[in-house]
Amino acid sequence: MTVRAKERGVSILRIAFAVLVIVLGAAFFGWRRYRKAMAPTATTTAYALQGYVVGWRRLHPDGGCPEVGAVEADPQLPSDVKNVTTDPWGRRYNIQCVEDRVTVRSAGRDGVEGTGDDISVK
Repeated sequence: MTVRAKERGVSILRIAFAVLVIVLGAAFFGWRRYRKAMAPTATTTAYALQGYVVGWRRLHPDGGCPEVGAVEADPQLPSDVKNVTTDPWGRRYNIQCVEDRVTVRSAGRDGVEGTGDDISVK
């Protein structure tokens, strides 16, 4: 390489490295924000599923407390019910009914029920 080539400026490798560092930094901070948003998303979808379960119980007064699959498969409910049957971590919500109350639960990020990250909507 001649002296002139060195004087022309920054090499393509330095530019590529700088772009890589910026992209990795943006991905890291974007992932952290995404993970923080998962719990509020789980709460919102649990409330939506709770509404669908209440509607299902009105349509099926002798049906007791439905499993998630029964709510999903009911043709009388809107088709978007399938969008709220799993939590943001990919696991199905747990539905519990006591008299007229419907509780929808998610085991949270760790997937273990009874820990501090669980989501419960009553």
